[in-house]
Amino acid sequence: MKISWFVTAVLFFGLTQTKAAAQSEHDVVVAADGSGHVETVQAAIDKVPKHNSKRIVIFIKPGIYNEQIQSPPTKPYVSLRGEKAEETKITFNVKVEADSSDRTACTAFIGEHNVHVENITFENSFGPGAAAFAVVANADRLDSKTVVS
Repeated sequence: MKISWFVTAVLFFGLTQTKAAAQSEHDVVVAADGSGHVETVQAAIDKVPKHNSKRIVIFIKPGIYNEQIQSPPTKPYVSLRGEKAEETKITFNVKVEADSSDRTACTAFIGEHNVHVENITFENSFGPGAAAFAVVANADRLDSKTVVS
């Protein structure tokens, strides 16, 4: 009986420590349901200090985020990390107009350097009939493992 209790305690402690370590790997957690630090990806990007010199990891929980994101050149060293690309989607409905810039005519504008993006699906949901960009990147050293539709 004592061995069973000891094993249970060790397993519980180990799982608790693993979960805490995983949470500490992220500087900002985005969750549409309110269980993170912020509810939108843009709010997480806004939390990144200007001209930061260390990697900031933004973890995006599964969900559909209906928003346009703008990540300016003044916020380098950002990692946008979703849990699963199939379940983490940033979508926005915008088309390219004659007087629009690439920065405003897309779902996601990535302007900062040293960016890493993984496990996120970017989608422009405008549909047929006009040019529509999901992602516009104007950055050096952009590393991605993501889906663009």
